[in-house]
Amino acid sequence: MEQFCRFFISVGSSVSGMDRAYISFREAEEHLKSSFFHEYGSILTHRESNEAFRPPADVMMDFSVALADRQEERALDIAEQLYTSVRPSEMLLPSQVKDIYYRYLSKLDEAGLGSYISLWQKEG
Repeated sequence: MEQFCRFFISVGSSVSGMDRAYISFREAEEHLKSSFFHEYGSILTHRESNEAFRPPADVMMDFSVALADRQEERALDIAEQLYTSVRPSEMLLPSQVKDIYYRYLSKLDEAGLGSYISLWQKEG
């Protein structure tokens, strides 16, 4: 199937009887919400997490300082910390993760414009 399209397979719990099929369907539907955190071709099921939830570290100030001081390695380390804190999380909605990344992207764009570098325009 991978040669024809990108996909996820979502599986709800096993139930008996057609009158309970909606329960399995609803669970599968909920698992699809976590597809943002998985690679295409993944099978999405309910998994008990042994890892405690760690909220994403808000290190925006450290990121801003690293960008202002042109500390590339430090900025990349902070980006890796951010990725690590949200990647295994299924406690956050994709929209929340996108919002976090957008704030960091905006900060990166702001730092770039200070050096006459635009992330969006290809002039000059």
